[in-house]
Amino acid sequence: MLGRRSQRDFQEEIQAHLALEAERLRAQGMSPADAERAARRNFGNVGIAEDRFHDAQPLASVQNAGRDLRHAWRALRRTPGFLLVSVATLALAIGAVTGMFGVVNAVILRPLPYAAADRLVAVAATAPGSDLPERFSPWMELYVHYKDRSQLLDGIFAYIDGTSTFRAGDRVERIPMAWPTNDMYATLGVRPALGRLPVAADGDDAVVISDRLWAQWFGRDPAVLGRWYFVSDSMKQVVGVMPPGFGFPTEEAMLWVSTPVELADITVGESGAELVARVKDGVTREQLAAELTRLSKQIP
Repeated sequence: MLGRRSQRDFQEEIQAHLALEAERLRAQGMSPADAERAARRNFGNVGIAEDRFHDAQPLASVQNAGRDLRHAWRALRRTPGFLLVSVATLALAIGAVTGMFGVVNAVILRPLPYAAADRLVAVAATAPGSDLPERFSPWMELYVHYKDRSQLLDGIFAYIDGTSTFRAGDRVERIPMAWPTNDMYATLGVRPALGRLPVAADGDDAVVISDRLWAQWFGRDPAVLGRWYFVSDSMKQVVGVMPPGFGFPTEEAMLWVSTPVELADITVGESGAELVARVKDGVTREQLAAELTRLSKQIP
């Protein structure tokens, strides 16, 4: 399920990392007790790590405000004039009277090596006057709704990104990675240099790695394809290697985990993922804003 990691997920990842490091140290001859102490020392202060995790999460008041927005949306979305479009900013209000989803030209994407990058847009949300952050992630049902029903988009995907554990043999590090839905590659117009892209049958067990990770960790050995490695909290299979220079959402990203999203698994109003879409050739901003407004009205 694509979304913000829970405290439990984060704690499990820390424990998995510590267990792997302790296992490696025991294999080098340390006693179990010494290996456990050394693993914790090598990892650093677990308490500080958990504090930083808490600092990165939305405040409870923000989460409560999000629930309030969802209730307001359900109550007010049928009100005449509630859903509005501002062509200048390409914003459509659906969160509350002052809550808006903005469709903004993804200027930061333009310098990157994507085909027709001027047709890529990032879908963001704002709710001026609320306790929510100035910019926050759209609700996930919009991703599924737009994907299934938009006539003006050539593709759309959702993703989250962060830093998590990667282990290959005795080497264990936390590296920058992302969890995109599989339609990322087609939407951006990119293909792997080696191997294949994730497919639905892979579930969340497949990863694609960057050229930099392939070079630094595996010496560009093509035998990396098909092998399983510990990623974040479970074993994943490498199915592809991206070409040199590819990086998303930043050039530092080294690995992409396949992330299926099913409508049945989505909590109503759940946020936590960024959305990026590709508009069809010739589609104007006014047309896109009008369609997204109409589609947003259809969500129950």
